[in-house]
Amino acid sequence: MTPAPSGGGTGGPPVSPAVGQASLPSLRRWDRRPACLAVPALAFMPQDAQNIDRTPRLVRTAPRGRPRGFSFDRAGKRNGRSAVPNTLGRHQRGHTMPRLTARLIVPVIALLALLLGAPLGQAAESETPAPAPAPATVTETPAQAAERAYAFARSRSKGPTRDEAKAMIPVFDAAIAAEPSVLKWSIGRAVALRRSGDAEGARTALQAIVKANPKDAEARYELGEAWMGTITSEMGILGMADRAGSAKDEWEAGVKADPNHIMCRYAAAMYWTQARRQGGWMFGSYDKARAHAEALLKIPGGEFWGHMALGAVAAGQEKWDEMSARYTAAETAPGDGAAPAFALSTHASELLNSKKDGAAALTVIERLAPLLPPDSSTPPYMRAEAFRLMEDCAKATEQYEIVLSKNENAQNSRFNAAECYAKMGRRAEAVRHYEEFVARFPKSDRVSKAKAALKKLKNAKG
Repeated sequence: MTPAPSGGGTGGPPVSPAVGQASLPSLRRWDRRPACLAVPALAFMPQDAQNIDRTPRLVRTAPRGRPRGFSFDRAGKRNGRSAVPNTLGRHQRGHTMPRLTARLIVPVIALLALLLGAPLGQAAESETPAPAPAPATVTETPAQAAERAYAFARSRSKGPTRDEAKAMIPVFDAAIAAEPSVLKWSIGRAVALRRSGDAEGARTALQAIVKANPKDAEARYELGEAWMGTITSEMGILGMADRAGSAKDEWEAGVKADPNHIMCRYAAAMYWTQARRQGGWMFGSYDKARAHAEALLKIPGGEFWGHMALGAVAAGQEKWDEMSARYTAAETAPGDGAAPAFALSTHASELLNSKKDGAAALTVIERLAPLLPPDSSTPPYMRAEAFRLMEDCAKATEQYEIVLSKNENAQNSRFNAAECYAKMGRRAEAVRHYEEFVARFPKSDRVSKAKAALKKLKNAKG
């Protein structure tokens, strides 16, 4: 098998798992994506079909000109990890300057969201159906099985479930026993640990690997992701900031060890961009982000990610023409892991959520739709959001209903459809959707608003 390129794709063609070992799906080359690819603010990250419209979305909670914070648009957990609201615990109040605290928490939670795979915008379903397992063979070696496990464990389009990740650990153990000098298997085992839910175990393992191999950029990259995986809401703002900073330090160290490591470059660029967009100059830097992005353009295989990173920087600076030019260039840019659908969905999301330009977003959405499966909920959901920005509730509700016909648990579509029906004076439809929302999502932080709207609608005359 061809070795996987540094920080890049899955390498050569997949090999089949041995009889009796965990069956691992085959992969596409663009499956190798960093967890931080959600960092271009409000970008779409492929999600499982059951999570359409249910992932936390960042919303501003302060007027322009003041420190910008955000909160999640729903309460609860995703993938077994806690969502983090934009609130301060009692032990934090009165002990830090308010403006500094507000700026400190934002980039940290943003990075936590990116690690959990949450897009910083509307959630989207998976655009890649789960691949069918390849037929098993009796001749596969431990190294071949581990090679497949390594690629699948690090897939970002349709990665393993926790149970699948757990099943990979003995595969890596066998490869380590057969080839103890191959560092990849130890890294892969740590990644499987993280994907199985044991972020602390993964961090501990990767710290040992990095200590023994300080110049291995791949280990540094994965350690950065592991650091992000250990962040919880219970540890407090400063603890969260410290761990997010540790992740950034690993990615920057990876770049120093291997300036051509694509994923370290991209992760670092996105860190500096998102921290600057949400936390201000004290925590982020567009100049540092741009330096990494421009370096990516010069790395063979990094062109796509360079354009994506530069698009995020331009969006943060509200240079809309440059942003659109970069994302449009990314649609056709070469590079390891290049994904036109990701470029288009990110572009459309920035137009919807940052520029607030529904008409421009619609043109991008129509280019995106043919690249997605026919039953994808992403195009109708994005169209609905565009029409809602354009104050065309009639067309917006048509699209929300399409999303809901595919997934009854689409939170944002359910709530937004109710609001649109109410604005159009279609009381029966609005009441039905608000009631469904309250019944299906009793822990959502929008339940009180839905109940208030219901009461108003039911008490209205006529």
